[in-house]
Amino acid sequence: MFYLDLLPCLNAHRVRYLLADGLAMNLVGVPRLTTDVDSVVALDEANLEACLASTREPGLKPSVPVAIESLKGPVMRRDRLRRGTTIV
Repeated sequence: MFYLDLLPCLNAHRVRYLLADGLAMNLVGVPRLTTDVDSVVALDEANLEACLASTREPGLKPSVPVAIESLKGPVMRRDRLRRGTTIV
């Protein structure tokens, strides 16, 4: 249950995020087996940096279709959003 390490780190770094999918269902009382944390993260540069820092503490690595560091650039964020691509 690595998310027990992740969630306090996200909160300590004041990351603006929402949980989605299976873990979110578990937290509201709907039993569902899941082994990942699906989340939505605000894409401003400061929040992305805080998110990266919070995942490094417990030794986790975000899994997205592009390098998360590249999303700190406004052109990349705008391009990904314009195409309707899921980023996180």
